Amino acid sequence: MLRIEQDSGVYPKNTICEKHRQIFDVLVLEVKDDNPELYDRLAVLLDEAFGMAKRMGGKLMEYKGQGRDLWSPHDDLNAVKAIRIERIEKLNKDVDS
Repeated sequence: MLRIEQDSGVYPKNTICEKHRQIFDVLVLEVKDDNPELYDRLAVLLDEAFGMAKRMGGKLMEYKGQGRDLWSPHDDLNAVKAIRIERIEKLNKDVDS
């Protein structure tokens, strides 16, 4: 499996856009030839996610310029983690069946 180092990408900072680039690199290098159908499905989703990340970055910069608080003190990180774990378990069950 390809190992992606933090500073190996196009942009040296650890940003969501750089992570998308690294994921796409793995798709092209490890998945495209072996499983073209999976590659096609994931490439479309990744392209959408990249566009969403660019828009999110623009909004965050806009909010920062307005001096708005981006995080609510009421965010329950444990609840978010539980939802992610449940989602991953469901995805794993779908893959196994």
